[in-house]
Amino acid sequence: MIQKYRLFFIVSIILFPSFFGYVGLNAGQALYLAAIIFFSIIPFVVRPQLFTLQVFNRNVLFISLLFLLLFIEYNISSLLNFTRNNYGLNDIIEILRPLIYLFCFYTSYIIVGSNTDNQSYKTIDTIEKIIFIFSLFDWLKFIPLFAPVFKLYSVFPYGSINYIRMSGMTGFAYNYAWIIIFCLYWNVLRNRKITLKFFYYSILIFLTGSRTGFAALCLSYLVIFVCIKQTRKTLGLALFIIIIFIVTLYLAGVEVVVTAVDYIVRLIQAFLGKTLDASMLTRKSQNAEALQFFDEAALFGIASNKASNRVIENFYFHHIRNWGLVGLSIYIIILISFFLFTEKAYRTFVFVMLSTAFLICFSSPLFDQIRVFSILYLILSLTIHPNFSGIPVVKKRSRRNRVRFIKYLK
Repeated sequence: MIQKYRLFFIVSIILFPSFFGYVGLNAGQALYLAAIIFFSIIPFVVRPQLFTLQVFNRNVLFISLLFLLLFIEYNISSLLNFTRNNYGLNDIIEILRPLIYLFCFYTSYIIVGSNTDNQSYKTIDTIEKIIFIFSLFDWLKFIPLFAPVFKLYSVFPYGSINYIRMSGMTGFAYNYAWIIIFCLYWNVLRNRKITLKFFYYSILIFLTGSRTGFAALCLSYLVIFVCIKQTRKTLGLALFIIIIFIVTLYLAGVEVVVTAVDYIVRLIQAFLGKTLDASMLTRKSQNAEALQFFDEAALFGIASNKASNRVIENFYFHHIRNWGLVGLSIYIIILISFFLFTEKAYRTFVFVMLSTAFLICFSSPLFDQIRVFSILYLILSLTIHPNFSGIPVVKKRSRRNRVRFIKYLK
């Protein structure tokens, strides 16, 4: 019963409803979150012995206090701008973000409880497998018959360039690139070798067409080469095969591949000054607009004002405008704290998660995005769980073990 509940809870977190909106939290998502919080009480009532206060060590309490400090900062910023902003319901929910993130952080203790049988790595395994299954579903969007279904969570109209780019359940290509990078590195870390999933995830990230996503992918390759010694002999060959495969599809005129290649080539040409890139120009204008408010409200920002504030896609400028240097600093300290407090076996994993995210944040308010922050804080909290005792390497199952595993699933 508890095992099935945990699986249901994990799926609920991963499938945070994007069809209610993407960048901003609103009433629909708040109701969904309220429902999750209500159902999170169930295991405490059914099996209270699974949960003890021992899991709340000083590291967990320190991060909790930082989230509360961020919540206070958001309130101070909102009060300072009370007369200039016309606050609506969505703005009030924005102020509650740190508490929502804190709940996502605590979800690992709801799922794992006080178990000492390495439930942390098992939970991350489950998250990776669920995302893999939904990534297979995303390929159906290229079939016109399924277009009405994908309209439920696709931001962009059917057949448009951004619709063609792989974006999965996150709605945006750059967010999806980060989610798949997590899956790729975790798969290599657990298996200590290059598997078929490595090829699949690499191609999937490339097909997002996200330039920052591609840069983050290259960074993850570098970490794999440096930190996972068992892959050094095969990583180069694997990358060569991936490049040959992509070039073949490009020459064959496969639209999703051509789109991804064109995005990357256009960015390189823009950096060299040979052409203009619309995406870069848009973000530059957004960042310039954000800096206009810096002299006026450098410390605490101008707070959330959905009615008039323009969307800033760069995470850093988005926070500087809304919550000022104080808000951005607290947020970054929270994320760095996760890396400092994480268990040794998870250290490179958390480094890849955060460093690639910081890269993608130049083109997306990634840490605040729907279906990103819920997964992010759940995984990060699992890496500092006090009952964690290491990441065992996946071993090939014998036929007898496979039968037992299938019976266990049933």
